Amino acid sequence: MSASRIAWLAMGFGLLLMVLLLGAGAPGAGPYRLPLLLLLMASELGFLATLAGAYQAFKCLRSNGRQLAMRLVATGCLGLAIAFAWIGLGLWLGMGA
Repeated sequence: MSASRIAWLAMGFGLLLMVLLLGAGAPGAGPYRLPLLLLLMASELGFLATLAGAYQAFKCLRSNGRQLAMRLVATGCLGLAIAFAWIGLGLWLGMGA
């Protein structure tokens, strides 16, 4: 499988997991619609998948030159990875409250 395809799949998978987390009420402090452990696992999996997608997109950019679509995928994956880390840390630190 090519690096660009992996990056696109990681971005799609990350968007799907982000919809799951936001639909479950993850950034809030109230009661969640899904178990907390599932939300933590989804945020960690989303972080790792989108970070790998960003790495593959940057690798593809480095080898194939500048492509607008791959730049958008790299930026999107990196942004999603940061968002997943932020949500995961918020869930983890808010767990004892």
